[in-house]
Amino acid sequence: GLTRQVHVPLLQQLADEMQQAQQQLETAAVAALQQAASTFLESYTVFRSLIKAVSELDVLAGFAQVVRPGSQAPNCCFCRPRFAAAGATTAVSGAQHGLGASPLLQLQGLWHPLLAASTVFRGDDSGGGSMVCNDIQLGGNRPGAMLLTGTHSNAAPDI
Repeated sequence: GLTRQVHVPLLQQLADEMQQAQQQLETAAVAALQQAASTFLESYTVFRSLIKAVSELDVLAGFAQVVRPGSQAPNCCFCRPRFAAAGATTAVSGAQHGLGASPLLQLQGLWHPLLAASTVFRGDDSGGGSMVCNDIQLGGNRPGAMLLTGTHSNAAPDI
C-alpha cells in the first residue's frame, strides 16, 4: 500500500473553527453555572423555605389520601387527637378506668398505618391476616415511656 496524505486548507480551517467554538461553549457553560450557583446562594433561605413548604404539603396530601373515605382497610380508621387540660376529666380520662389520674397519652386500637396499604388487609388472596391493635397509656399512674420491639412491629409488636 501506497498512501497519500492530502492537505485541504478549507477542512483545516473548519476544524480550527470548530475547536474554537467548543472552547467558547465550555467557557460560556462554566460562566452560566457559576452565575446559577451565585443566584442560588443569594436566594438560599427563600429556596429552603420553599422546599420546607412543599414537603409539608406533600405530607399533608399523603395524610389526606390515607384518611379519605373508602381508602381504609376494613375495621380500620384514622382519628384526630383530642387534647385536654392537665388534670381535666374527659371521656378518655384515667379516672374513669380506676387509675386515679388521667394518663398523659392514651391510645386505643393503635395499629401501624402502613398496614392500610398492605394487600394482606385489602381482602385479596395474598395470604390473609388480621391486624393486631394495641391500647397504650403513658404517664399519670402508668410508666411514662415504653420500649417497642419485634420483627413484626408493623403487625404484632412486643410491647
